[in-house]
Amino acid sequence: MRFCCFILFLVLIFALSSCETPLDIEDNVIKKPIDPAFILPLKVDNRWIYSEEVFDSHGLKEADSFDTITITGEIVIDNNNWFIENRTANRMHKHYIRNSAFGLERWPVETFDTAFPDRKFPSAIGDNYVVPFSYDEIIDSLRTTRKVLSSDEIVDVPAGRFRCLKYSDTVSGESGETLYDPYRIDFFSPGFGLIKSILYRISPTGQVFVFRKKLLKEFTIAE
Repeated sequence: MRFCCFILFLVLIFALSSCETPLDIEDNVIKKPIDPAFILPLKVDNRWIYSEEVFDSHGLKEADSFDTITITGEIVIDNNNWFIENRTANRMHKHYIRNSAFGLERWPVETFDTAFPDRKFPSAIGDNYVVPFSYDEIIDSLRTTRKVLSSDEIVDVPAGRFRCLKYSDTVSGESGETLYDPYRIDFFSPGFGLIKSILYRISPTGQVFVFRKKLLKEFTIAE
């Protein structure tokens, strides 16, 4: 009898140890930004490290990796101060970004001749505007509409707990038909930047599924 109880105890310990560990959010405290006036804090050497997971149409993970985004310098163009953003996951990625009266503006210099609005801030629920479908190539046949869905989302990621705005991207074709709704859901925290991103795809059977999930793992933001 004692032997059976001991075996049952070992099985229980193994089962508990194999459970997925929840995110360790210190005291459930929402992180407070140094400067919440901007949707993305821009200073040289600011850095964000993200974990990325890619899934197939059945929800099975196919790959995981990390992506690091760093502000590497500054440049002045037409009396406007821009910051240079680079990322390790894409060697072709070189963007100029700045905070303006609109919010965050972005200029993928290898692809576009001018900048475009990236994140409206401050913003209200329902605000929407058009952005490029891709930052890496110009695709005129696809139109992406970005919309603010919420201004008070609490999001937990490995880097902590954040209060976020929730943005949704909807993609339509040349004739106006909706192709993806949503195509992407992003969570941005004022004063911190991108916290979480979910990219969707459509399976051969027509089902929408999560294709990629991106979570903020750690960050360095200068005061």
